[in-house]
Amino acid sequence: MLAKQSPESAIPDRCLVTKIFYMGEEGGIVCGLNIGGPDAKTPFFVSITHLIFDRRCAIFRQIEAYQRHRVKKLKQQRARDY
Repeated sequence: MLAKQSPESAIPDRCLVTKIFYMGEEGGIVCGLNIGGPDAKTPFFVSITHLIFDRRCAIFRQIEAYQRHRVKKLKQQRARDY
């Protein structure tokens, strides 16, 4: 999806999370990614639910639990909207 939106940027398979934001109940947790380095023209922000983290990460289990909970909550929200 990032490659489609920013064809001028080379999107790596792996990158570092540089910032973390809480966008409220509707937006959830969003991560700023270091794609393109310091000279990048467009910052990349992605919902944590769309990212895959290294299992060796110290907080991997907490991230995975949040992702499962968030996906479940979004499905429930969509069901109520329709």
